[in-house]
Amino acid sequence: MEFDAFQAKQNGVDAIVWSEHLPVFDQGDSVVITPAQGRLDPDSLNVTGLQGDATRLGAVRTVPGLTAVQLSEAGLELSAQGGTDAQPARLQYFTQHIWKDGKARWPETLRFNRPVSSGAQVGLNYRFCGPAVDSLHFVVRLSWHADAGDLEQQYQIHYVLTTNAVPDSRSLEAAGVVRVVRRVASSGTVILDLLSDASFLPDGDDNTVVDLSWYVESHDSMPHCAVVKRVVLKSASPSIDANWYESQRFAERYWERFGVFGYIGFEEWTPDSALATAGFAQPGRGGSHMNVLLPPSDPGPLFGLWEIGGRGLVRKVHEQCGVVSINHPFGYALLPADTAGLGAIQADVTRFLLNQRAFEADLLEVGLPARSGTVDQHLLLWDRLSAGGIRTCGIGVTDTHGWRWDDPATATYTENRNPYVTWIWLRSTTRVGLASALRRCRAYFGNPFVFHGTIDFSIDTIGAMGQAISVRSDSVSIRFAITGATGLNLWMVQGLVTPGVDVQYLRRERVADTAATLWVDTRRPSFVRVEVRLPDGTPAAFSNPIWLAK
Repeated sequence: MEFDAFQAKQNGVDAIVWSEHLPVFDQGDSVVITPAQGRLDPDSLNVTGLQGDATRLGAVRTVPGLTAVQLSEAGLELSAQGGTDAQPARLQYFTQHIWKDGKARWPETLRFNRPVSSGAQVGLNYRFCGPAVDSLHFVVRLSWHADAGDLEQQYQIHYVLTTNAVPDSRSLEAAGVVRVVRRVASSGTVILDLLSDASFLPDGDDNTVVDLSWYVESHDSMPHCAVVKRVVLKSASPSIDANWYESQRFAERYWERFGVFGYIGFEEWTPDSALATAGFAQPGRGGSHMNVLLPPSDPGPLFGLWEIGGRGLVRKVHEQCGVVSINHPFGYALLPADTAGLGAIQADVTRFLLNQRAFEADLLEVGLPARSGTVDQHLLLWDRLSAGGIRTCGIGVTDTHGWRWDDPATATYTENRNPYVTWIWLRSTTRVGLASALRRCRAYFGNPFVFHGTIDFSIDTIGAMGQAISVRSDSVSIRFAITGATGLNLWMVQGLVTPGVDVQYLRRERVADTAATLWVDTRRPSFVRVEVRLPDGTPAAFSNPIWLAK
């Protein structure tokens, strides 16, 4: 949370809604890694075929020196011999998972990537097998943080478990890396207290576990050997209540430090029967994730919303005066702008959401440059819903998962391809005020690296952006109130509200004056919204519509 709050301040964003999946707050289950349950590849030395959160142990070995490994019911035996102080012989294993693209990366499950503040611990069952005093290194990689120079660094805890007669110690090994030396017996189980040791670093309690690794190394001619039989990752404080309040505490911390408001919401996979029938409940498919923001700041209402999806979730949230968004409707895959082959999926999503009337949800994620579709493809879905008489408030999201907010204009896309945000006209910065403003759709969204202004517009004196209004006359005047658009192009879009999948646009024209007054035809129901784009058409910012009814 620290890294996002820091970047929000850097980019002029005043508040963040952190939405975590509910299981993140409930860490009652443990992650158990038993190497003997896998298979050893004799060439790569990888251990494959594991079940659970980490499906592979990826091997990395260095030269010079000799390294070897054996896998048996006794565990994973690592040995190293030779090497020097400058170039030790090392054999290291990383917890990994094979992702859908076939590549091995860090595990990405809600039990594995648990918050350190939940009292995260590792129970390591080991045995030394060398002829002399030995050490086993165990490394925990954590979240990314920013230093004073805006350089991102990944926090780590480096445990040195040794049979050498040395005192236990904890010190700063490098920027963002704490070194913990523990004297241990030649075999047994050691408990590593991640929360206590991470707290040695600034904001160390604000971290999640990314991956685990362990290694043996040799700086001399002696053989060094250790066996890892079992690794258990668990939380000493697994309750929803405790972890929810920890997130609230972090949000308050960064408000005091950066002046960035923090609101804790939650994201839920939705096992709704309609979603399942349509195949949308599969990971990555449209509509399978929904965000919830409730006015109360306590976690009590969460228990009644667990594992509810679609229309049922929306109904219960509305009973508590909250708001619900449909997340990344085309799926959450990080894809480049070329989305060839996704047309059929996008058409299915459109038909499904039209048939379901978008579950009567309040919000729709539209500002998504690279979540299984471009911004313009998400805009078309949004317009099709409006044309079908379904009013959803469009929002933009970063969906950073702790990564850096990248500027799309640089085309680097090193980490996060969705640097969009939502700007909201608020009456109050309380949770009640935020939920109310989102429910009333007093919001616009865009790319904060490109657009630095404000957007609002009104219809005569009877309605403003985000409202649905009835008009009796055959035309009304629209008055724009847009700032910060110098060097950008302003467009007005008007579409008919009429049944069907396709959108009939009445007008899509460029507007020269950001304070202009235009007349629009209201003889038929329609919706009107505003776009701000770069001269080459690149999206910059978007208003929400006014829906005009007769």
